[in-house]
Amino acid sequence: EFQVPLRPSRNNLGCFCVSTKNGCVVASVDPNGFLKKKRKENLLGAVITAVAPFPSKKLEVDSADYLANYFNKMKMIDGRMHIWFKVCHDTKINQRNCRNDWSDTGSWKGKDIKEGWAGGAMVATT
Repeated sequence: EFQVPLRPSRNNLGCFCVSTKNGCVVASVDPNGFLKKKRKENLLGAVITAVAPFPSKKLEVDSADYLANYFNKMKMIDGRMHIWFKVCHDTKINQRNCRNDWSDTGSWKGKDIKEGWAGGAMVATT
């Protein structure tokens, strides 16, 4: 398990998250986004386990909706947050190339936006 610090008012997370029986799972990673710049390993299928304003005060994440709500609260107050990942690779997540899910400017353009959360990114419409 590892944590990534983030300031939502300055960066989106750079991944698309879905809710599964295992919790909040990374289903797509922006190849040019914040998360990919912070962590070079394959994070598809990784589970987001916790968030917190400070590393010592973890709050359990049980869904993509919970993560989205927390992210948006921190963005509104220009707060910082920490996000914990567990790289266990949920087997229900397709291990694929995510490049077509993201625009060159970091907007989500994948087809299943109703199934999850685009990590604070703008959503491209067709």
